[in-house]
Amino acid sequence: MHMQEGWLLCNTENRKKLQEKTRLPGKTRVYSGEIKKLEVNSVKKKKQKKTAQRQIKCPVCGAMAVLRPAAEIYRDPYRSDQLYVCSNYPKCRCYVGTHPGTNIPLGTLADGDLRNLRIQAHRKFDSVWRSRIMSRESAYCWMADLFGIPLREAHIGLFGEYRCRELIRACDQVLENCGKMKGVKSHENDGVSETAC
Repeated sequence: MHMQEGWLLCNTENRKKLQEKTRLPGKTRVYSGEIKKLEVNSVKKKKQKKTAQRQIKCPVCGAMAVLRPAAEIYRDPYRSDQLYVCSNYPKCRCYVGTHPGTNIPLGTLADGDLRNLRIQAHRKFDSVWRSRIMSRESAYCWMADLFGIPLREAHIGLFGEYRCRELIRACDQVLENCGKMKGVKSHENDGVSETAC
């Protein structure tokens, strides 16, 4: 059995969610008036999601976060994105970015130490799927299974210090195990190395 298939199987809940994302919708009969209503409602909901400021509390001091231009925080006039910033800034230095073109936060507010730890965790996690040990989708499923959380919560931007450190440790272990397997396979194949585990 191939390593990717053997030890990276998703739990049933996460596998079903991945299948639902890729499943083609069934054929249904919808009249043109109903389609227009659905489209208008969908556009209204998307606009509300993009423009409505979220009610977010700072996990460090408990103050509410406010939406501010990133140019103010980073002191970079060329930045056009937005950040949710603790209202006690700069005393409390917690903030989080938003998805491009929206007011949807990328995760939870974090101070400098946690932001740096999330960056390290993301780089390590990305190296796992970029090295083709597993697909990106399988990597997120593996991460969800690692922490016993639903797939929708498997985002490093939502992680605290403990989960970031554990993810870095687990990724190091996967990368090390894969490296060892590559070494064994290359000796078995008389020096011909493989690109993935």
